[in-house]
Amino acid sequence: VGIWDGTYKLAYTDNPAWLFLQLLTHAAGANLPDSMVDRWSLYSAARYCDELVPSGLKNSDGSDIMEPRFTAHFNLNTAQEAYAALNALASTFRAMAYWANGAVQVVQDAPRDPHVIVSPANTTGGLEFAGPAARAIHTVAIVSFINEEGDQDVEVYQDADLIERYGWQASEITAFATKSRGQAKRLGKWLIETEKLGDTLSYRTSLDHIEAAPGDIVAVAG
Repeated sequence: VGIWDGTYKLAYTDNPAWLFLQLLTHAAGANLPDSMVDRWSLYSAARYCDELVPSGLKNSDGSDIMEPRFTAHFNLNTAQEAYAALNALASTFRAMAYWANGAVQVVQDAPRDPHVIVSPANTTGGLEFAGPAARAIHTVAIVSFINEEGDQDVEVYQDADLIERYGWQASEITAFATKSRGQAKRLGKWLIETEKLGDTLSYRTSLDHIEAAPGDIVAVAG
């Protein structure tokens, strides 16, 4: 609540953004100093993770049971490449990490304002749009996860309109560190809704976009 001053307290958390920080800075993880991690981008991601959303379950009065948007529960009990472990954990809260300005930066697929505006006038060669082939559009997501009881489980998300148009084209994915059925279903929905957007935009530009970073939202004008 309020403005965070950058200091921490010792406490339990299942927020994947803060677990990501631990994996980056802990001696048993990547062992980076705090100064080499952009904690402010992680703070923004952590708040988005903590927002309560419907779990898909109902209370006895018919109201929605709410849960945090993203949590993470996992054990790392074997030696593995730090980059692979970090990427797997980042996937639990729709994030990606990259190196810039001498620190690890984190960007999350979450609602925010456009950072860059592009039009044919400030590109070299114009705007190029490309759509996916019909066979590449998935209409069903089959999400594997470990449930609350510790058993392997599956949650399925289907888009009826897409199935009617393209048929049953399933994508099988694993929800790393997920034990909530609702979170697994949200991952499946995110995958299908993202693919539904379809077109990819490519362009080349000059120094106009020198400040653009991975994950920035681009608005197209004209």
